[in-house]
Amino acid sequence: MITTILLVTLHSFGTAQIKIGIPKVPKINEQPRQDQSKQVETKEPAQNRPGPAGSTQTKSAAGYPKFTYEEATSTPKLLGTTIEISVKTEHLNEVSRFIPRISFDSYFDKSTVLRYVAEWTKPNGGQWFTEQLDASNSYREAFTSLKSPYDDASFKQNATNVLGTYGVKVTDSKSGSVVFQGKFRVAKLPMSDPPKPTYSLFYVDQDWSLSVGAVGLDFDNWHSDQLNPSVFLWFKGNLDSKSFEARLFHNGAMVASTDDGGYVNSQRSRGEDCFLQPDVCSYKLWKFYWTNFVIENNDYGRTKYPRATFTRDKPGDYTVKIFYKGVQVRELSFTIDSQGFLPANPWAQYMPMVYGGVITPVKILGTLDKRNPAGSLTEPLYGNLANFPLGK
Repeated sequence: MITTILLVTLHSFGTAQIKIGIPKVPKINEQPRQDQSKQVETKEPAQNRPGPAGSTQTKSAAGYPKFTYEEATSTPKLLGTTIEISVKTEHLNEVSRFIPRISFDSYFDKSTVLRYVAEWTKPNGGQWFTEQLDASNSYREAFTSLKSPYDDASFKQNATNVLGTYGVKVTDSKSGSVVFQGKFRVAKLPMSDPPKPTYSLFYVDQDWSLSVGAVGLDFDNWHSDQLNPSVFLWFKGNLDSKSFEARLFHNGAMVASTDDGGYVNSQRSRGEDCFLQPDVCSYKLWKFYWTNFVIENNDYGRTKYPRATFTRDKPGDYTVKIFYKGVQVRELSFTIDSQGFLPANPWAQYMPMVYGGVITPVKILGTLDKRNPAGSLTEPLYGNLANFPLGK
């Protein structure tokens, strides 16, 4: 998805849920670069390796636990942080209509071709239409991207202009198993001034994503010898990376700020066609990390990064406070265990994050985001995260 840092949440709505067979501890698909002259890995029995969220575990030559990767299996894992439902709008003679689209990534060994079918339902619960999703290989090993096809014939036959809450169910056509099932709300903006009732831009209300954050590693970390826990958060509108600051606190004391060494940048977008009012329906996923906040994963890190705070040295509770132009706009918390890792929390099973991470509730502060309070508090990840304590 959290990426997808997204980072994302789920909340149960009747039968709406992700139904995918995943182990309680997901696996990492990339091997971090290591100094082979200084490190020898010794595998421990699986029962002796509790493992952080989204990883497996071995020991370094120095005896401390470290991340290692395991190969993807033949059982696909739908990555919840990558799920996105959107709509495609077209206009003919100033009459606008839309059709829904879904996309997500699946993590597996590519031993077969995925054949997934999306069944769309109307606000009244009636059947709308069915489509086979296109599957393509990602640039990342063991990742497959699935998405709705671009089909003009389907648009002409199925497009509508009716607002409301729609449903979707994705099924593996080979096994008949349900991969994902959820709901989404379609709204609209006027496309003209003065507004014309039939000429609109349709969009999916994604405000739930503002309440959901993720903490962990991502693909880039596994091409570096320095593992920096990162925070992934969604914001609305067009924001300036230079105006952000992320402060990290451990047991109440500040230990790092991105102003003193770190990274702030947007990762991906939703609602890119919402150019008329980006503060209403355009969303960007932002990544934050601190250069000197490090998971120790090699035997030379302390020499190479003498100013770093290593997670293994400071287990406990952490709080992240995000500021924009000097005003606090977000707050979230996470825990580091005694081995220096992010332990799995109750929601890890719903949203496996391949690179070792967890989703976490986000407190939304201030007035930076123009949002729909009802939407951000009732439908996280299209109605799929059980017992998630939503931030306000």
